[in-house]
Amino acid sequence: MLQYLIVAPTEWNFHPRGAFVREISGCPASSRRAARFAADSLALSLDPCVAFACRFVDA
Repeated sequence: MLQYLIVAPTEWNFHPRGAFVREISGCPASSRRAARFAADSLALSLDPCVAFACRFVDA
């Protein structure tokens, strides 16, 4: 018997090991505003129909 899970694209794209985190982690930005723009643009490109909020942690 095969066992599998069906995962919606939103669940995977925004999973801690998903596309959003992999793409945005370590992404250089010249300013906090540039970082916000990059994060917002990426989130909207992955799923424009879902509300989101980005939290920034200074390294």
